[in-house]
Amino acid sequence: MGVFDAAWVAAMLAAATPLLLAGMGELISQRAGVINVGLEGMMLFGAFFSYWAATEVDTIWGAVLIGMVAGMALAAVMAFFSINTNADQIVVGIGILILGIGVTSSAFRDLFEGRPQIIIEPMERLEVPWLESIPFFGEAFFRQRPVVYIAFALLPVVWFVLYRTTWGLAIRAAGDLPDAAETAGLSPRKIRWAAILTAGAMSGLAGAFLSVGEVGIFLNRMTAGRGFLALAAVIFGMWRVSGLLWACLLFGGATALQRRLQGLPELPGEVWVLIATLAGATLAYVLIRRGVDWHNVMSLVTTMGLAAIGVTALVMAILEPNISLPSELWLAMPFVLTIVALAVMGPRAAAPRYLAVPLIREHD
Repeated sequence: MGVFDAAWVAAMLAAATPLLLAGMGELISQRAGVINVGLEGMMLFGAFFSYWAATEVDTIWGAVLIGMVAGMALAAVMAFFSINTNADQIVVGIGILILGIGVTSSAFRDLFEGRPQIIIEPMERLEVPWLESIPFFGEAFFRQRPVVYIAFALLPVVWFVLYRTTWGLAIRAAGDLPDAAETAGLSPRKIRWAAILTAGAMSGLAGAFLSVGEVGIFLNRMTAGRGFLALAAVIFGMWRVSGLLWACLLFGGATALQRRLQGLPELPGEVWVLIATLAGATLAYVLIRRGVDWHNVMSLVTTMGLAAIGVTALVMAILEPNISLPSELWLAMPFVLTIVALAVMGPRAAAPRYLAVPLIREHD
């Protein structure tokens, strides 16, 4: 299997978990009409305050709960300014992000600077009886930390709530037809408030998983752009639960791969095969679903670029040259993949019609 072994699959699932948690909250928020650029700040709040709580309380789950509450507290600030004052959601989100970075950095310095690094015992891996002994699948899927199981178990719950319940219909109405929702006696403002608070709680849980759930420490800006990856995953997934899942797995797989490749002296041949496969699959999708507009420069560049990448990667897989790439390139790989994914999928995405549009006409 080379680099794509059971350990890589397990690392992919773990890397996808915080993206999935924050992404599910963001999906609910955007379906209600609020785009939350401050997702990263809420994740940082969850990471720091859960770590701080873990140094004060005896239970790790209590610390995780405090991290979720911290995420909700910052989400309440986002909700107040973007809903009650009708401020621009993008501007407010950027402010929330800066606030999250500033508060956690200064609080960490004031509380822990000059003291020995406190390392919290992270969550133990939960091995599923009988299943954990299955070759490959046991190590890959059934020896994970509890939050990983929780994240993937929440996926069908979120889908059911959004598409099979009255509450889900109200959420989607707040983002697509707020006037109709108001006529039906619902308050789009209150729905958006609840959606943003949900996103805050999920982001706080994602941040808590990063700090006390997985590594047992807190570092400044340890979310490292995961909030933006979760935001991109919602758009890349075209505002669907299934699309969000595949996007998070893709980004999580890229993150796990770059960690693995940093320790190798040269690029293995199976990576070139993967690049060729992804480029070919993307090119097939573009040709089948979108076609080639011979009069559109960007369409031609995208098509020719994907074909060139696929052919080049296939040649590299056959020749297997001794190539070593700098670690900085691997660190940037998930974000480069995000840009490519949004460039390919973004034009076809159908966003909620009132996404980022303030509800000025409603009077509660």
